[in-house]
Amino acid sequence: MPGIDVSDILTVLDPKMIRKTELEKELVEIQKRIKDQMIIKEKNALEEKFKKEKEKLDAALAMEVISEYEYNEKINQHRKRLDNFEAIKKIEQQYELEIISIEEKDYKIYTLINGQK
Repeated sequence: MPGIDVSDILTVLDPKMIRKTELEKELVEIQKRIKDQMIIKEKNALEEKFKKEKEKLDAALAMEVISEYEYNEKINQHRKRLDNFEAIKKIEQQYELEIISIEEKDYKIYTLINGQK
């Protein structure tokens, strides 16, 4: 019985290892596309929420239920959340990956929206 030649085994395995690496890269790309699509969907939902809030605030201002100062404060807060959407998502991902604590997450988001504490 002849011995098994290791080079023959490596020759058989090499294309499979290359294919495995290619598939892993494809998987990462697919996951990235899915994540990007989810982020776009979330941003669109946030933009829609902003529009609805603005409509409510416009009506409240027209009925003199709130002052122009209160109106501007609330609009600016919603706008800052929308403008900083991507930064907020990154902070939330840091928390999900357990890179930062919930206190750090809340503080970072607060400072983005409201300035320094």
